[in-house]
Amino acid sequence: MSLLIRITTLMVSVLVWTMLSTSVTTISAQTTPADDFQVQRGAETVGGVTLPAFTLRAARDLPTPKQWQPGDPIKEIPRQFLDREAMDNVPEARGFGFDPLAQKQLDATLNFGVDTGLETTIINQDGGNFTGVNPSDTIGDVGANFYVQMINTAGAGSEVLIIDKETGVQAAFFNSVDLAAGSGTGCGGGQGDPVVVFDQAAANGEGRWLLAEFTGSSICVYVSQTQDPTGNYFVYEFDSISGGLPDYFKAVVWPDAYYVGANEGFQGGRANYAYDRVNMLLGNPARPIQVFSSGTLSGFGFQLLQPVDFDGLIAPPNGAPGIFMRHNDDESHNPDCADSSQDCLELWEMSIDWDTPANSTFSGPTQIQIAEIDSNLCGLTAFACVSQPGSATTLDPLREPVMWRAQFRNFGASQQIAGSLVTDVDGTDRHGVRWFVLERPGGTVTGGWSLQQEGTFSPDATNRWMSSSAMDSSGNLVIGYNASSSATGVFPSMRYAGRQVGDTPGVLASGEFSLIEGTAPNGSNRYGDYSALVVDPVDDCTFWYTAQYNVASGWSTRIGSMRYNACGSPGFVLGGGPTEQQVCVPDNLQDITVNTTSINDFIDPITLALSGQPAGTTVNFTPNPVTPGNSAVASIGLPASTTPGALSMNIDGTAAGADPRTLALTIDVFNATPGAATLVAPTDAAIDVDLLPVLSWTAAAQSASFAIEIATDPAFANIVYMATEASSSHQVGIPLERLTEHYWRLTSSNPCGGGQTSPVFTFTTRDLPPLLLVDDDDNTPDVRSFYTDTLDALGVQFDLFDTNNTDNEPDAALLQQYQQIIWFSGDEFGGAAGPGSAGEAALADALSAGRCLLMTSQDYLFDRGVTTFMADFLGLDPASSSDDGDYLSVTGETGTLFDGLGPYTLDYDTPGVDDFSDIMVPLIDAALTMSGDNSNGAAVGRSEFASVFLGFPLEAVPSAGREELIAAFLDQCRVPLAEVFFVDGFEDLPVVP
Repeated sequence: MSLLIRITTLMVSVLVWTMLSTSVTTISAQTTPADDFQVQRGAETVGGVTLPAFTLRAARDLPTPKQWQPGDPIKEIPRQFLDREAMDNVPEARGFGFDPLAQKQLDATLNFGVDTGLETTIINQDGGNFTGVNPSDTIGDVGANFYVQMINTAGAGSEVLIIDKETGVQAAFFNSVDLAAGSGTGCGGGQGDPVVVFDQAAANGEGRWLLAEFTGSSICVYVSQTQDPTGNYFVYEFDSISGGLPDYFKAVVWPDAYYVGANEGFQGGRANYAYDRVNMLLGNPARPIQVFSSGTLSGFGFQLLQPVDFDGLIAPPNGAPGIFMRHNDDESHNPDCADSSQDCLELWEMSIDWDTPANSTFSGPTQIQIAEIDSNLCGLTAFACVSQPGSATTLDPLREPVMWRAQFRNFGASQQIAGSLVTDVDGTDRHGVRWFVLERPGGTVTGGWSLQQEGTFSPDATNRWMSSSAMDSSGNLVIGYNASSSATGVFPSMRYAGRQVGDTPGVLASGEFSLIEGTAPNGSNRYGDYSALVVDPVDDCTFWYTAQYNVASGWSTRIGSMRYNACGSPGFVLGGGPTEQQVCVPDNLQDITVNTTSINDFIDPITLALSGQPAGTTVNFTPNPVTPGNSAVASIGLPASTTPGALSMNIDGTAAGADPRTLALTIDVFNATPGAATLVAPTDAAIDVDLLPVLSWTAAAQSASFAIEIATDPAFANIVYMATEASSSHQVGIPLERLTEHYWRLTSSNPCGGGQTSPVFTFTTRDLPPLLLVDDDDNTPDVRSFYTDTLDALGVQFDLFDTNNTDNEPDAALLQQYQQIIWFSGDEFGGAAGPGSAGEAALADALSAGRCLLMTSQDYLFDRGVTTFMADFLGLDPASSSDDGDYLSVTGETGTLFDGLGPYTLDYDTPGVDDFSDIMVPLIDAALTMSGDNSNGAAVGRSEFASVFLGFPLEAVPSAGREELIAAFLDQCRVPLAEVFFVDGFEDLPVVP
């Protein structure tokens, strides 16, 4: 690791401001409500209660994503501009001379040659590789044992890389949409812009993970069920308030909510959300999301309020509202009232009442004056400004947001926020990092912020931007950022700089260090979008940084960690469990393992005690005291006099010379068996009920779980479905018989025993359209209309399933609800065409059950090779079939379902339709159903499984021909296959029911 800053002339005399604690002397700054300050009362809500889904497979068991290879297409993600009129207000290029804060950095004495520890990385290794998309949106966070990185992919979803934080060894590597498989949500259509945060305060300090990304109209949130990110997750999909894209959203942790800011239009401004963190951590139904609008800044077409994320062992004061912020360069946004000496940061506060959204408030902006910044970097809207050696391509400056993350810390005596943004240092589009620390007194709940210190880091002509900042538990600050410049010969690189408590305010006195230097220019102007610098929650001292850099025209990513030697007081933390239990009193709880972790080599014994328990509780800790790094077992017995309901107790740890720590317990107490539940939906005698119905009910007092039974007779002699559910709703997991009367009931129970059984309700299931149309194209182009228009012209009723270009595909239960299935993939560039392994297995089950399939997927064979499914169920010969069919017309083969159809000229001049046809060769027990004009096979069929596989794009066939081909397929599903599919030889094949 090399120190990159070099200063040739040092000042003879230097003023050094010594700071004696984590609270730095506050710089004089004015904090005032802005002219447009307002308090909005009453949040808008989006939808109703959001039911959780559950991942079917642990993250560690998901398939490894297909990697981009040279020659594969590259996708450019457009920036989302919402305020095109505001963008007309672009000021003239201007500057205010050289940034005085940058000059202060140059003039200061730095700690050259001083071993602070920061210069030596602990982990320094590559993360995810180029995925064929620009930008990467690189982000990551660190938990108890793992580091998780997420990046965009060219297809659907985001790549998720999980490494052991001690060794750097990969623990899991998967695509987020595979995590959504089988969830029944739209999260299989995830489109990236990932966010990952470790919620270190969750589960009484054990911690939980939040992974998130957007779809075209929602945000998908995955909450880990344990502190292990390689395990299973709860899945929540939240619709956007606009019904459109919640662009560039950022989600953060706050005690009462997960707060989200987005570049999404709402009520003339931007949408700012609150999600129900408490219930999401438990996997319970989440209360309706709440949303407020914030006004926009003139001149920026892209903008959002950055929510503030909290770190550390001390939470914000009880009742403190969530905080959102942005910067305001008045020359750019309000030139008529510009102050050439200062600009400001603007803060909003969101206070949420989850029970009564009408009581929720959103107030702001409050302005905190800062030294002059210049957001005019190649104008206010250009995506290209940062120069690179040897390339005419310049990179996106990301001038618009306060960068990810704005970090909150409660130091006890003071609360602080650290953040950063990019500014033009000298009026010539030289990018520098403006960083800042805000402060308010420790007990302050709302408002009270002032500027503690700020600085601009730009020690030479190299551009520095795309920053991320964080403070450790001692108040030491580190900034990570990208660097690039054609003038200084620096290719896109990753660097970091820092300051320790006690350094001169406004100066990153530790100097600049390189995590890794680039060696090539990036091929696209879309660069980064954001990066992430976070702090390890275990030692609260180690910084982890991830971003992108370049060794080729396609970016790479890097993960690094480092720390100051002078960080943290010796101490300990408590963890373990189970901390959430149910018990029927009088009885003992399940023994609780209390784990202790040493911080900074703390070795003094820890004494454990229980607090908050009812009178008569028995408790024993073995051993007690316990040496840091070891575990104790807590045995707790509750008396019969304990009041039923939720009981909160704490296991408290104390040790000489260390702050006390607490492990919170939540116990559901019962003292009697429960009554009967009240059935709600489907209502009694309901008709036209879905084959996978959602059951709901109202629980009786002291209910803990419910045994569900569904039968086809009132005596429940023929039970067709059974399940156990802890909440008050349940989605049936297998399709019920259609057009059938069903009977259902619940039996309540709790740890005291089985309760009463509810009265019986009945419902009758509906019939379904006979056809399922599976849209598996990548939407670039979107060829769905070729199929829906054809089916509409034929008068065929159908249901649509959109995979959103992922392997989140219809499962066997869904497919078997339909007699006919048409599956198309279009001109697939964004991923592997056709069904994945799970989709193939589901189709195999459906075809084995007598369903019919028309597969039209010109790249299925090219992308995946001849799979076992293609051979066994579609009849494709793996030895002879290949891509590049090169036929320009197709004709039906005699004696098959397409007999007499064609020839059809394939129109490859239609927008979105390309010639990537395949050569289809049937196995001996299958048949060629269509041929190309060059005698290459164009389609195969297998009568045993009523399947037809087209190797050419059906969308290239004229509309009349499409109607004839689909009609022929539908017709062959309605009569004995032996009479239609082949001339002879298959008389004994089954008839489709």
